[in-house]
Amino acid sequence: MRISRLKVVNFRRFGEFEVSFSEGLNLVRGPNESGKSTVVEAILAGFFARPQSSSALVQSYYRWGSETAPTIEIDFSHEGGDFHLVKDFESRSVSLEKVGETPQKTQKAVSSRLEEILGIGDSEKYLRTACVTHDQMVNLAEDASAARKLAAMLREVVVGDRESAKVEGALKKLNTDIDELKRGLERPAANPGVIKRLTEERTELLRRKGQLSSALEELEENRRRLREVEALLAEQEPRLAEIEDLVGGNREIRELQEKLSLAKEQFTAAERARDVGRELAGLDERLQGELESLGGIDAADVDDVRRGADVRASLLKLREVPA
Repeated sequence: MRISRLKVVNFRRFGEFEVSFSEGLNLVRGPNESGKSTVVEAILAGFFARPQSSSALVQSYYRWGSETAPTIEIDFSHEGGDFHLVKDFESRSVSLEKVGETPQKTQKAVSSRLEEILGIGDSEKYLRTACVTHDQMVNLAEDASAARKLAAMLREVVVGDRESAKVEGALKKLNTDIDELKRGLERPAANPGVIKRLTEERTELLRRKGQLSSALEELEENRRRLREVEALLAEQEPRLAEIEDLVGGNREIRELQEKLSLAKEQFTAAERARDVGRELAGLDERLQGELESLGGIDAADVDDVRRGADVRASLLKLREVPA
């Protein structure tokens, strides 16, 4: 059996998509998320899904954002006959028509005929025997015997137990392509293959991801600590205002204490000046009495008077100390 055409409408990422297949092996390639896997899933849904089903798998076929259910058409040939298969999930109908024959339009009859043609009634088994996936190609880098296993599988899929020059040529080219992809994996190469290069790029990206993750964790930790500090500052703001008030009050108290200390010193000086004044008044009275009787004074009395005058002079100096 060989598939020649696939057409889908409103199937997953495709609004409307049609592709034709050539004889022999067909390679579906493209960037990530371009729809390679969707093509395979559309073929599996066309051969094995039941349009009448409301299972989660069938629901997953619906195109995102579309209110119309998908339609799948597959043209294929088998043993010289051309077939046209249609599965309409909107009308929940199925049709399998062989050119020149009456179409079969019941799910049971179509499923039975497809199982007879494919030799398989299970989508998983069909996928394992009719398709080589991207993951299987990637695994070639990890399994030295994978290329031989893949070649044997392809030979069985394409020609069964029979050999053909066309298949051998395709396998030879495939092995060459595989070796090109794997170049640099087993031994150093000036120009490494795609797998080696992508592996190195992946390793470097993982390393950079680790560095960025560490930096991000450190940044988040700093942000967390900053939030804690800000919270503590917010809690301490009322206390800070109280402390500022206390500091202002302490400053006023210190100024008052300094003024009180100065007043005490001034009061003490005034007291001392008053006492000195009293002593001076006493001495003045004494000197006055002594002077009045100066006519009969002797030498010793003169010395006493002189000493008294010296004391008076000293007291006068003390009195001159500023209050």
